[in-house]
Amino acid sequence: MGRVAANTTSLREVIPAGFYLGNIIPGAGHLAGGSLADERRGPGIVAKKGPIRKKDPNDDLFTSAALAKWLNEAPDDVKTAWDNGGLSAEQRQEIYDAVAPEAARLAEILVNDFNSITPENQGKWEYVAPERDSFYFDELDELVAFAEAHGQRVRGHALLWHNQNPDWLLEMFEPGAASDEELMEVLRTHIANVVGRYKGRIAQWDVANEIINDDGTWREGNPWIDRFGTGIVAEAFRLAHAADPQCELYLNDYNVESINPKSDAYYELCQQYLADGVPLHGFGIQGHIGLQLTFPEDLAENMRRFVDLGLNVELTEVDIRQLVSFRDEVEIPANMMELQGERFAALFKAALDTPGCTGLTIWGLSDNYSWIPSLFKGEGAPTLMDDDLQPKAAYFAVRDVLAGHEESAADR
Repeated sequence: MGRVAANTTSLREVIPAGFYLGNIIPGAGHLAGGSLADERRGPGIVAKKGPIRKKDPNDDLFTSAALAKWLNEAPDDVKTAWDNGGLSAEQRQEIYDAVAPEAARLAEILVNDFNSITPENQGKWEYVAPERDSFYFDELDELVAFAEAHGQRVRGHALLWHNQNPDWLLEMFEPGAASDEELMEVLRTHIANVVGRYKGRIAQWDVANEIINDDGTWREGNPWIDRFGTGIVAEAFRLAHAADPQCELYLNDYNVESINPKSDAYYELCQQYLADGVPLHGFGIQGHIGLQLTFPEDLAENMRRFVDLGLNVELTEVDIRQLVSFRDEVEIPANMMELQGERFAALFKAALDTPGCTGLTIWGLSDNYSWIPSLFKGEGAPTLMDDDLQPKAAYFAVRDVLAGHEESAADR
């Protein structure tokens, strides 16, 4: 599979001081959710992908994730029987026993290789507020506690987004359904409860996610912006800052790796916010890249201009997808695996060589837990671990860059 010689050194052992290497804990509901989830589905607000399966109170985060994947791939009658209580205790235990090794391996990867965690879905509006005036924090609570137990930072994701909003909230935006003040009270309550609950425990929040189009115009389809105008974004930052004054607050988007109309629009917006005293602290560059697409050679230059504004920059959702997936039962040529490793290495080098770039988060613990194949048909294998949860060539390429940067810093 294009691997280099392996040894027992983990990624976490060679992360340079002051840098955060992150990954996600998969959402226990629909694994296909996540950033860019509507890009192949036309403009505007999109429907949910199907029932969010809350984890059993007895499941830990990783059992819940492994179980959700197992059920997603199970026959429909088994899924229905599980959800409706149609399986015996013995049958349920057999399924738990089947997923236990994978759950343990997922936890092992996250603890051994990463010092930062982002909730894939557990912090999004439809998860934490599935019903009006009712919050569900079980999974996010557990995620934050897990990170604290293992000395890891947490990035919160995301407060204001056009996607993955609960039906009850979208219904409030229907004509005549709610007044502006009622909606604003919902926003104030949501941010105060979600950000405030983790005051001092979640280090960063993506306050506004994907609010600009590729041509630099404001995106339509975000219900808050459509209703209240672009000023609502700055207000969301102020509300988040009031809930946790020590938390770093980010704008976050995709297709902003290079200097282009979209990143230019964000650069101007950041300048405006800073001039107006909006509590903006960082710019998140997602880093969803296709191996068949042009690599952002000007990434470092682009990051530096945001850093020069006084902001931190992070690569927040990095994956590098290929044209075929392991689940297609097609062997990916070794040279493509090596090329993927080179591209990951280039992203890491740009991040590590840019003062003010404080972290990089991989979006997926392994290829078979990635959202990519469900949204980009015929594409996949975008992470550092394969379907068997084993390191790929990209893993070792990243480790070499991290170790090399640490050594060069020690020599200076």
